[in-house]
Amino acid sequence: MSYKTVLPLLVLAGGEGTRLKKIGNSDLKIFTPIGNRLFIEEYLDNLKRLGFKEIIFLIHEESELTTKKFQEYLNTYDFKFSFLFDGKKRMGTGGAIINNLDNLPDIFWIMYGDTLLNFNVLEAQKAFFESKKDSLMTIIPKNLVEEKANIEFKNNEIINYSKKSSVQKNYVDYGGLIFKKSAFYNLDNEYVDLDKIIKRLIDKKSVYHLKVLKRFYEMGNIKSYKTLDNLLKHKKLEQLWDE
Repeated sequence: MSYKTVLPLLVLAGGEGTRLKKIGNSDLKIFTPIGNRLFIEEYLDNLKRLGFKEIIFLIHEESELTTKKFQEYLNTYDFKFSFLFDGKKRMGTGGAIINNLDNLPDIFWIMYGDTLLNFNVLEAQKAFFESKKDSLMTIIPKNLVEEKANIEFKNNEIINYSKKSSVQKNYVDYGGLIFKKSAFYNLDNEYVDLDKIIKRLIDKKSVYHLKVLKRFYEMGNIKSYKTLDNLLKHKKLEQLWDE
């Protein structure tokens, strides 16, 4: 497998956007109105700019109405796309992935369905394949984003990952991750968030990194939503990329 072929992308898109219910009426956060469009339109444009060709959406519960809603927008792009489901019982982001391992490729990207990223995908893949590790995490210095640092990066290595406060943490999880499917083997099929699986891999020194210097934009809470909403009312996505 060559790093020059963009790997399939698994999008974690099951978030219901509870904190944004006053803004949008959709069951899924990704369909929230933002700027002059719906977020899914900005999101798909962003994936196209990143170079993705194959996209797998992981959503909570199988629903013909929901998948048709996705398809309404996906059909205007030249993506190969499919859907996986967490099921009626919520398993957490990590548990949902473990539950669907049989339907995932041997190596794949993971991104969150509420974030717009701006980085070199092929550069990240090259670093990943050369590292011989089980995963890669994109990271950004904390001074470039208005987010709480959750990564301790030292001696060219990620040595700690936690959402708990710490003066030692100096980087932020950028939101683009590569995984070998085997990294999820031998884990119990139970409720578990992805961050715990990442922490486990870091403790095993199985995670490499790519430093990114372009900020990301996300809309997971009211504050970040309002910031991005205001930007997209006055600027197009390509303008944000060029900043």
